[in-house]
This record gives sequence, C-alpha cells and structure tokens, in this order.
Amino acid sequence: MSGSNALSLIGDAYNSDEEENSDSVPKQEIPHKTLKLPVPESLKKLFCDFSEEEVLDMPELHGGRIRSFPHERGNWATCIFIPYKRSSLLSQVCDSFIRTCDSISKFSECDEFHLSLSRTVIIRHHWIEPLVRDIESKIKSLERFPVDFNDIGVYVNDEKTRTFIALKVGVGYQQLMNCVTAIDQCLSEFRLPTYYEDPSFHLSLIWCVGDKKEELTNLLPVLKSQYHSLVEENLQSQFIYVNRVCCKTGNRLFSFELKW
Repeated sequence: MSGSNALSLIGDAYNSDEEENSDSVPKQEIPHKTLKLPVPESLKKLFCDFSEEEVLDMPELHGGRIRSFPHERGNWATCIFIPYKRSSLLSQVCDSFIRTCDSISKFSECDEFHLSLSRTVIIRHHWIEPLVRDIESKIKSLERFPVDFNDIGVYVNDEKTRTFIALKVGVGYQQLMNCVTAIDQCLSEFRLPTYYEDPSFHLSLIWCVGDKKEELTNLLPVLKSQYHSLVEENLQSQFIYVNRVCCKTGNRLFSFELKW
C-alpha cells in the first residue's frame, strides 16, 4: 500500500469516528430571542389621543347632564365658538339669576362662557387636521369686531335635556353671521351639519336640567331689570372685543386669530 493510500484510509477512519460521536451527542439548541424594536415617537403621537378605557355616561356625576352623543371610540365631539373671559361682575349676575330662578329649578353657573358659532358635531380623528386648517384659513381673513349684550333670553338644547338663561347679542350680529358663514362652508365640505338658519347669538350664563322654558319666560322682566341694574355702573362690561375664534374637538383646543 502506498503512503498516500494509507493516509487516505486514516483520514476516512478519523472522519467516520467524528461523525459517529457527533450523532451520539445531542446538539444543544440555542434559545431564540425576539428583539423588541422601540416604537417610533411619530407613531406614538398618532395614537396618543385614543383612550383604551370605556367611557360611561354617568349624569349623576355631572349635575344631571346627559350626553348629546353616545361615546364611540374614534368619534370626536367638535364645536366652534368665541371664548368669553369670566369676570366678577358676570359672576354677580349669575348669582342673582340663580336666586331668582330657584323656585323653578336648581340652577348652576356654566363651566365656561362662550358664544357658539356652530352646533356640536361628530367628526372622525383623521378629519381633525384638514378641518382645522380649513377653518383657520377662513377665519384669519375676517376682521376683529365688538359685540354687546342688550337683552336676556331663555334657550333649550336640541335634545330638550337642559335649559339656559343667556345674554343676547345686539351689536356685532352681522359680524358673527360672517363667522358662521365661513365656518359653515368648512363643515359642508365634510358633510357635517351647519349652524341654525336664523341664529340667536347668546352667551349662556346658568343652566338647569330639563325643559323649563315656559316657566322661565315669565321671569324675563325681572331678570332683565336685575341685569341692567348690575351693569349700569360699568357699561363697558356689556361689550367684548372679538379677536379670536376657538375650535374644540375632543380634548384638543385650537385658536385662530382674526386680522386687525
């Protein structure tokens, strides 16, 4: 046997033993680890407005108020309005009205004062940005203007679940209509309900549960007298100067400046 053949046989025998040993010893499996990649901040922000908790309608926790719309995930209650800063004089007016109306129903001061420029409408989350852009583009072309309140009115919401006593607008009505016309154009593009055809612009001060319009109408002369006696020494308090319009959608608030 030649030397080369001998070396070949030895090599074959060595390889054969190695294969047998490898078959007899079980291979240890390396556990597979799943790597969790971090979620990009842009995606977190996209879904940060959604709550995983179910929202329950509990009127007893909100003074008897009932939702106008049932809560549905992805639906955003939206309204456009002019904010009104609370003042000590207006709080006095509210206190006086509440005492006068106490015999009819239990009244509460409104949480926020504002002039509505739209109904409360429901939009989808992905409509927010385009709708807000449209409203801003329309509002910023309108000029600032004064508004005064010269009367008292009683209002009931569309669902007949709440009644409001409010200050009615005198000066500034046409400018408010210009705002509504611009906003209605934006809402129509999304096939959303527009504002009332012949609106009575007002600043709601106090409210009660239920439809109490008929009973409260009889008290209007007394309420008007109280209002005028409280503001006669500060006539400037009857005016506001409108310089911005706000849009509230869910828990987000947008503000649009009117031009000078």
